[in-house]
Amino acid sequence: MHVVERVQGINGWETKLDDVTAMQPVFMIDFGTIQVGWLTFAPRPDFVTVPLGSPLPPRPSGDYKQGVVVQLFSPKNFGGKRELAVTSKAVLGPLDALHTAYLAAPESQRGMMPVVQLTGTLPVTTRGPQGNITNYSPQLVIVAWAPRPDDLGPVTVGAIQPPPLPPATAAARPVAAPVAAPPTPPPAPPQAAPQAAPGNGAAMPWDVAPAPVAASQPAVAQPAATPAPGGMPVSW
Repeated sequence: MHVVERVQGINGWETKLDDVTAMQPVFMIDFGTIQVGWLTFAPRPDFVTVPLGSPLPPRPSGDYKQGVVVQLFSPKNFGGKRELAVTSKAVLGPLDALHTAYLAAPESQRGMMPVVQLTGTLPVTTRGPQGNITNYSPQLVIVAWAPRPDDLGPVTVGAIQPPPLPPATAAARPVAAPVAAPPTPPPAPPQAAPQAAPGNGAAMPWDVAPAPVAASQPAVAQPAATPAPGGMPVSW
């Protein structure tokens, strides 16, 4: 993973790349504003995207590839907010798996955001028209959960809604008039409770066996949010 900086050089503005893979950075990833669509990086970066869940826009040209744009946030490791734009399948696969884990976690339903660590990379070699190409697939793990910081702005990806109910096909039928309930009979006089047969210990018809007690299951620990003072984890 590289952090891209635009710096003023001798010949004007230059692009500076800082490889932060070895430091295994920890950062927040904002799936609440993730964008999907068409991306190109030549001759300059240009993205035509929509929020995840919306219909894809038309592809501008053959130079554009399908990809995602997602915000990363780490005051310590990235100096604040960064934008990750990617079209490589070696990165899209782990990113999709991370998004699936995020949706399945109960913390996401409470509006918490995942704090992720890049633990390393794996080489992925594919065969192309010009020969073998090796890309590096990031290993991303959710290590904590934290409240959404104001720096990331409002959520733009809508919550997943259940599918609508199918339309009714049967003709409406009149509702039957309510039937009056029969009068309640008077309570029966109290009866003496029968006694167990002495001496033989046999079960009587009125003896009720106690309900079986379900075996207790071990509790599964859930990762807790680890915000530091001010709402930010101390490690990132």
